[in-house]
Amino acid sequence: MIRSVLYILPEKIKNLQKIPWIWGISIEMELGDYTMRIAAATLLLLAFGSFGLQAQPDWVKLAAKNANAAKIHDDAVAVALYDVTELEITKKGEAKGAVKLAHKILKSDGEHFAIQRVPVFSFVEMKDLKGWIIRLDGKVDKLKKEHTVQVGTAESKGYYDDVQWIVSALPNPEVGDIVAFEFTLKETGWTSLYHQFVFQRQVPVQYSAFRVKLPDGWQLRAKEHNMDGIEKNEIENTHSWIAKDLPYQPKELLAPSWGYLSRRLEITCFQPGRSAENNFPDWQSVASWAHGIHNEPSYAGTGVIAKTAELIGGAKTFEDKLRAVARFSQKDIRYVAVEIGKGGWVPRPADVTIRNRFGDCKDKTTLMRAMLKSIGIASASVLANPTNPVYGNLPTPFQFNHCIIGIPVKDEDVTPTLANAVVDNWLFFDPTEDRIRLGELPWSLQGSRVLVANPDQEKLIYLPYPKPQAFHRILKLDGELKPDGSIEASVSIDDVGARAFNSRAYNETTSTKDQLEGIKSWLDDNIPGISISEYKIIDVGDTSSTRFIVSSKNYLQKAGNLTIFKPDIFRTVHVPELKKKTRHHPIWFGGPNSVVTDLRWKIPGDWNADVDTSMVFRECDAASITARTSLDNDLLHFKSTYLQEGYLMEQEDYKTAKRFSKMLSRIRETSIIFNK
Repeated sequence: MIRSVLYILPEKIKNLQKIPWIWGISIEMELGDYTMRIAAATLLLLAFGSFGLQAQPDWVKLAAKNANAAKIHDDAVAVALYDVTELEITKKGEAKGAVKLAHKILKSDGEHFAIQRVPVFSFVEMKDLKGWIIRLDGKVDKLKKEHTVQVGTAESKGYYDDVQWIVSALPNPEVGDIVAFEFTLKETGWTSLYHQFVFQRQVPVQYSAFRVKLPDGWQLRAKEHNMDGIEKNEIENTHSWIAKDLPYQPKELLAPSWGYLSRRLEITCFQPGRSAENNFPDWQSVASWAHGIHNEPSYAGTGVIAKTAELIGGAKTFEDKLRAVARFSQKDIRYVAVEIGKGGWVPRPADVTIRNRFGDCKDKTTLMRAMLKSIGIASASVLANPTNPVYGNLPTPFQFNHCIIGIPVKDEDVTPTLANAVVDNWLFFDPTEDRIRLGELPWSLQGSRVLVANPDQEKLIYLPYPKPQAFHRILKLDGELKPDGSIEASVSIDDVGARAFNSRAYNETTSTKDQLEGIKSWLDDNIPGISISEYKIIDVGDTSSTRFIVSSKNYLQKAGNLTIFKPDIFRTVHVPELKKKTRHHPIWFGGPNSVVTDLRWKIPGDWNADVDTSMVFRECDAASITARTSLDNDLLHFKSTYLQEGYLMEQEDYKTAKRFSKMLSRIRETSIIFNK
């Protein structure tokens, strides 16, 4: 995966450009969840070339010459002048690549383009790293030895691996400077025939290209994303994609992620009929490969057999046995990933994991398989990706980054409590998610494609996309408005289904004090001087409930004899209003979910108001809202139902989305004016 190169470094390493590095020291930096150990003495000199002989190559001179002709945007922090990767696949299945990058910095926020970091694994070798920074006055500074370090990821929340980062920072970049890097990479092993290339995320691009040369008789499959305006051609054995003058991608409200919006390409290469570990012409070859590396470690040794017998001692049914083993795999095996070399894909033997009492997703899955095997229940490892889509036309195991278990079941085995996690007669379960119950699919995997590691498996299995009701919240309130302008209310928040999973996870990992602070933070903008009491959590079945009393002395707004009251203290539908006249990107309201708000307020008997009791209903392709307010004697009732389908709306439908968001804002801010 040579072109999985990241050149945007976490903020805390940006100061590398200004640190007077001393050769041979070791420094640790905290980077969010990561501890990065920078060991300058461990640099591999072969990666950096000869720093004193870095004359500007012709491509850098040409990029600098053409910089003034680049089409830029007032909001752009930089412009990509030249971004080219040329890749050659050898007959042995190795990948050799040359990477060349040049950017012009337009704003101070674009200075991070002067930092380059490249992941280097045991199967990826980097060489000939060079860099230049061309100043506004024409002076050229070159990348020097002291500007480059090797960074290792020591630990990240129980995650260990052998990936290293070659980090280079051109010194003291300023607005107007042009920064350029080049290097070569050689990749061997399983991953060498799967590659990604990003032509553009947000900044404008003057020239970007990706070229792949294949040996005679080899084939290439590609998945293109947002490739309008990118030219593709094939000359003999070389496939090329070329982009010129790609405009700036603006940041917009309710836009999909940059990962979705980016112009990017994924490819796999293979030789028909070739027998090799990294040759994947179809999904059956991938399933067979995964079966081969997962099956042997799932052997049930004496330790596994003994523990399984202990766990299922009182279990009578098929489901009872599954639940006993599932609970142990979830709760008793701590998640720790130690992925050195091929350990990123090959699970540890089940006996090792049960002895260590820790492992990563594939280790936990393998242990569960071994335990089930010891009592005569068949199963298979299942490759999954909870973060990115898996594309059916790109057969490769390296689209996946997660492992769960699949258990073949007969119709008579499928009870109502298991049915939601059964697809194509496979019961799927994720032993890594320690708050998911057997019979539940993790929210992150719903709507995704998975591959059962079975030699006979010829296709991906689609896990159904969830309905809004699968991520459901019910907000209820019984409250009282008092003549002095204060309020007091009993509140219940019931989270159901996948939303209950999120709530359970939050409640189990967050102190009661912090939970209360979170609720206050949520409601504080709406309720000044908020006070919360009688707080408690109730977790029953598929519902996680939160109960509390909320009060405030100054919630109501007064103007003479008039009192203004907003019944929805939650403002539950947090969708910003779209106001711009035009739209560039698709509109994304968010994933599937539903929220029912049911609020009842007792008001003083001598307060009067004219209330519009007609039902309000609006919908678009992505969501719908129904709301009604009524006043019956001294009881004010506000109820709304919001359904979010989790679908994208294309920019051509912007006017519809804009009208819908305006209606959401109106309902969210519903006000009642009382006259005493």
